[in-house]
This record gives sequence, C-alpha cells and structure tokens, in this order.
Amino acid sequence: MKCTNIYFSRHGVRPQQTPAGFPLDSEPYTGPGYDAPLSPLGRQQAEALGESQANASIDYIFCSPFRRTIETVA
Repeated sequence: MKCTNIYFSRHGVRPQQTPAGFPLDSEPYTGPGYDAPLSPLGRQQAEALGESQANASIDYIFCSPFRRTIETVA
C-alpha cells in the first residue's frame, strides 16, 4: 500500500483553553483536567475540520485516547 497524503490536526479546544468571551457548557466539567471534553468552541472547530476534509480520501485515523481527541475525530 502506498501512502500519498498524511494530514495532521490538533484537537479542538477544551474548556480551560477557551478564550474569554466564548460560551462554555452550562454544566462545568469536574473530572480530571487531562481528560477534559471539547468546549462548545472546540466542537465548532471539530465540525469545521470535518467539513474541510469531507472530500479527502482517508483510510486511517489515529488519535490519542484522551476524550477531546476522540470527540474531535468523531
């Protein structure tokens, strides 16, 4: 199998990374900081990533086991 394109992306922002002025979820995340979910802005970023790659031929996706990376991939 020949690999012709490799795409790298970072996960969307989590609540702790959300810039001032952007909304947060109504229920604050209380779990461990290293496994925080995406913030509303991060979900928008993940959606935009999906839209930008909609026509790409993707055979494999690799990500870390952290919640925010799995949410970004989904």
